[in-house]
Amino acid sequence: MTTRFLIVAVLAAIVFFANIWGTSIYILDEAKNATCAKEMYQRGDLVVPTFNGNLRTDKPPLHYYFMMLSYHAFGEVTPFTARFFSSLMGVFTVLVTFYFVRRFTNEGTAFFTGLVLVSSLLFAAQFHLAVPDPYLVFFMTTGCFFLFAFIHGDSTKNLYLAFVCLSLGVLTKGPVAVVLPVLGVILYLLLVDRHTLLKKVWELKPIAALGILLVIVLPWYVSVYGATDGRWTEEFFLKHNVGRFTSTMEGHGGFPLAAPVIALAALLPSSVFIIQAVKMTWQTREENRFLLFVLCYGASILLFFTFSRTILPNYISPSLPFLAIVLGYYFDQRLNTQQALAKPLASLVVLFFLCVLMTVAAYFGIKQDDSIKELSQLALYVAILPMGALAGIVYLFLKKPYMIIYSITGSFIIFFLVVAFRVFPQLDQKNPVHTSRDIFQDFNGKVCYYGRFNPSFVFYHTGGVIPKIESQQQLAEVTNAPGDLLILSRKDKAEDLYAYDQLQPIFEQKDLFEGHTTVIFRKKASALGLSGYPAEGAETP
Repeated sequence: MTTRFLIVAVLAAIVFFANIWGTSIYILDEAKNATCAKEMYQRGDLVVPTFNGNLRTDKPPLHYYFMMLSYHAFGEVTPFTARFFSSLMGVFTVLVTFYFVRRFTNEGTAFFTGLVLVSSLLFAAQFHLAVPDPYLVFFMTTGCFFLFAFIHGDSTKNLYLAFVCLSLGVLTKGPVAVVLPVLGVILYLLLVDRHTLLKKVWELKPIAALGILLVIVLPWYVSVYGATDGRWTEEFFLKHNVGRFTSTMEGHGGFPLAAPVIALAALLPSSVFIIQAVKMTWQTREENRFLLFVLCYGASILLFFTFSRTILPNYISPSLPFLAIVLGYYFDQRLNTQQALAKPLASLVVLFFLCVLMTVAAYFGIKQDDSIKELSQLALYVAILPMGALAGIVYLFLKKPYMIIYSITGSFIIFFLVVAFRVFPQLDQKNPVHTSRDIFQDFNGKVCYYGRFNPSFVFYHTGGVIPKIESQQQLAEVTNAPGDLLILSRKDKAEDLYAYDQLQPIFEQKDLFEGHTTVIFRKKASALGLSGYPAEGAETP
């Protein structure tokens, strides 16, 4: 265990675990995934995923299992326990990448690859969330490294380990965990020797791969098919796989080159050197097949999502470890051969202006949101980023190339830690689930929702499922029933509630980082025959 390995391991642990306990489960995807695991855990159910009591067909269950294990091991359902294994997967991904990069190139490339990854804001953010992507990234990354090891002469054990990892990826997020590696391997084999492609593919034992895949994933897929009369299977494969690729869903469309642009943004600050890095990697493809492999794999993922009609930043996350290797190799070769970084001034100037734009955008973005505009001074912390780029320019003229890399990656790491411990906790205090907590603490009646509502209310609701009011007739029945009543909704969905004489709006706030507004209605005191509301018997959501 070398000093560089320890440095990367410690940095990864610090960055990926930074304050995962200190902010709410609030972001939509995180709230739904963490709540789904909570409901399965409370029911002792390993088969049927549900959110708010309804079937959830978005993803297979492996990340739910890890969250359930964490809930059980720590004895509580909290943001920390929901995110614990996501952060651990981040550390594992960086360490596995370090190991294989050192094995197939050298320790310097492995070290700089680790720096690129831990300084990537998007990469670090992914491993702070209770979502399936951290698990997918780990299993796909590890599986593809094992595939390369087998292709280039290692024992068949590596091939079987690759199949196991990729099968676990399928149990995490579906067929994409196999489709993307297959595309990357085929592209690599085509470039190495297209005349023996079929022979090489057969040597990868596709029948054995299929067998291992079926052994690992089939028991659950068959079980959930039977338990839901095929509904989960139909919706997952047709809606959440084919549908997302062929049509824009939930407003998450993108422009034709969205995937590579997102990848470049994700790998800032190091990606300002990507042109030079890709050029160097391509030029050395005959000398080191591993570098060609990682370039092919990263490019195939970006190419695949270039054709997807639905795209989110997390979609391209599996490409980041491989693109980071390309950058890590470039830094190592330039620095350890006493060569200057190619055209560093232009790259650093671009980085500086990008960081300045990020600072300005953060300031005005917060300023324009009425619910958090008084916190606009928090945007000043973003100034850490252009300061790092400016320091890099200074070190360039001082002819200290190592310090260029350390200053720009270090500034992004410091900024992420500041965001995790200082910025986001303050913003998080302004989310409507947090600011409305006093309403629920003084409430012991029934909680329902109408139209749509913020899903994080369910995660914090100790009463279990929050039932939906499906129609105006049901609204009348619920409102006329004895006892107190709270109705959660969104302002654009709550027209009927505003018009209902027995209800009064008691809370309204724009959802943090979203375009809609949470509203809460309560049965009027007059409808309860009271002059005021009871203040005891609190039930906290």
